[in-house]
Amino acid sequence: MQSQSESQPTSGKLFAQITRTPSFQPRLATARHLRGHDQPAVREWHAFGIDSVEWHHERITGLRITARGWISHHVRLLQDFPDLTTIRLRLVRPYVSELAKSRSFDRLTGIDIADNDLTADSVTTLAQAIPTESVRTLNLAGNRLTAPDIERLLADFGWTRLESLDLTGNDTSGIAVRNWRLPTTLRDLRLNRTQLQHLPTLPAGLFECSAAENPSLQVADESRFWASLADRAWQKLDLAGCDLGGQSADWLRLLPESKGVRHLRLSQNRLNADELVAFAQFGWFTACESLDLAGNPMGPFGFQAVREAIVPSRCRRLDLQRIELTDWALHAWIAASRAAPAAESLESLESLSLAWNPLSEKSLRAFCESGLAPNLRELDLSGITMSLPLIEALVRRSECARLERLILRDCPRLRETGIARLRNRFGENVQF
Repeated sequence: MQSQSESQPTSGKLFAQITRTPSFQPRLATARHLRGHDQPAVREWHAFGIDSVEWHHERITGLRITARGWISHHVRLLQDFPDLTTIRLRLVRPYVSELAKSRSFDRLTGIDIADNDLTADSVTTLAQAIPTESVRTLNLAGNRLTAPDIERLLADFGWTRLESLDLTGNDTSGIAVRNWRLPTTLRDLRLNRTQLQHLPTLPAGLFECSAAENPSLQVADESRFWASLADRAWQKLDLAGCDLGGQSADWLRLLPESKGVRHLRLSQNRLNADELVAFAQFGWFTACESLDLAGNPMGPFGFQAVREAIVPSRCRRLDLQRIELTDWALHAWIAASRAAPAAESLESLESLSLAWNPLSEKSLRAFCESGLAPNLRELDLSGITMSLPLIEALVRRSECARLERLILRDCPRLRETGIARLRNRFGENVQF
């Protein structure tokens, strides 16, 4: 029989009671679990005699510490996690020397010390305490590392199994990046655009790369950037927020062919219809299983180019938030699916976002009745004006029988009474 304390681990006291339950074996502990919600809960937790809890911590393989108060008072408890394999630390710069003494780092395979304002000396101190030859995931984003710092860090420690590396947000620019020697085992790499374009070579097995949310370069620099992306067997590429659009059209001639990208993020790039057409013509959408185009003012003609370029049998996730999608474009899509159902039907599509587009109730009803995406499991219609009867009819429709999640945030006509009614009827399947 489950006690109240087992079902509500919200304070230090309740957590203390849970730790005495032999069947409670968490695989991940967060700062909230360990310290409750505030410092009094921490003191209460210790007041219940759990000053040394190695018997409990030995079951934990993942630990996240993101609160300055917790780590400053209890950093010594990191001695008591013998099975720890992944760790995420924030606000730890003053405690690096203490952390380096921990006996809990012997089995680490995943390390996330991003956004700690760490210098090269601090990172080196931690690296010396970690079996770097076993680490598979390393996140160093948002620290104060220079290009030479990263060069030494990569060269001096044996990252022989490293598969994922994030170096974004560090003070690394210029030709010094050319001296980096990345591990050949890398599969997932996250860099600033200025880092990416100066790398002399990339690991042969690399299939995932992110240059997201970095400011645009001058057109003169674009050739190096696009050349660094060419001739690669990318499977996942994240270029969100790179501000690619709205510049001189000269960069379009630099765009390389890419017919193997399966997961592509181009959101928030101000890409217009002509620029989206260029991506489509060079094959960027043909293999996509997940395509994020949110926030690009492509309009109906840009959307038509995307629609004609994607392969319906492959596409599983499509994000079309804020693309200025009109009723006309949506009806054209529906008409095309009726004229050639085998070519247009998105039978593989599981997640679709049409949020914050100027669509009418009539168009949405026609879309749901069309059966264009018969296996849709998640539909985001946030920010669109819809009446309560339409929403209820939409959820009940046989064409939406597989729908598991409907997102309706900030819908203008959906008042509190309607939200309560939907929650009562459909439960957690509808989110507001």
